[in-house]
Amino acid sequence: AKASADNVITSDEAKLIRRRWEDVKSVTEGFVRGAEGGHFRPKEPPPDGKAPVSAPDLPRR
Repeated sequence: AKASADNVITSDEAKLIRRRWEDVKSVTEGFVRGAEGGHFRPKEPPPDGKAPVSAPDLPRR
């Protein structure tokens, strides 16, 4: 937040940004591997019988 306030990224801020980015990539990779491995199922329909709104299909890489 400080970097965006003063439009300057110090070396320490860059290191912090890099660490946080690596954390985000790691968590995302775990989620994607789980999804590709079939570890997630569609949500059960709500009790009112209406189908849950789903995200649009994303293109495969």
